[in-house]
Amino acid sequence: MKKIILLSLLAFISFQLSALSISAGVDASSLMSLVYHNTGISAEAGVKINDSFRTSIGFGYYSTGDIANDIRLINTSLSADYFPFPQTGVYIGISLADLFFPFGLDSDGKVKFSNHLRFGYSWQLPYFTLDVRLNLRDLVSATANDAYYLSQNVPQLGRFSFSCLLSFRYDFKDS
Repeated sequence: MKKIILLSLLAFISFQLSALSISAGVDASSLMSLVYHNTGISAEAGVKINDSFRTSIGFGYYSTGDIANDIRLINTSLSADYFPFPQTGVYIGISLADLFFPFGLDSDGKVKFSNHLRFGYSWQLPYFTLDVRLNLRDLVSATANDAYYLSQNVPQLGRFSFSCLLSFRYDFKDS
């Protein structure tokens, strides 16, 4: 009986893996931080469960790069994207958790919370995905002080921002 349950479970898991697509990429718009005195690098790893839903974990590092205002932030986030018309590539996404951990000589050391809504378009290339997004940060927030702190210290974390995520993609359904 245990063998039958184990085989059924493995068959179910392998069937579910056949619908998955995993990706990992870097935000190409992070290169814009070379124009500023601030550094902002972000990356994301995601799992597309089916043609309509994707969830992702993001990581980032931000630095003011100013001697008079030494603030650095490490960011981690969990987001979900919904593709209402999968064949077009248009999607809407929302952050489920977006945390910033400040450190540096002039930081207050308190964890900052944020939220964002994003609208994007996804191009599926062979083995790669290009996502172009408009991020709307902290539209309605109970943590207005956190939003102000982030936008004043790091320009890339303002109310509106664009990102261009280039990701390597592996589709389980093709293998």
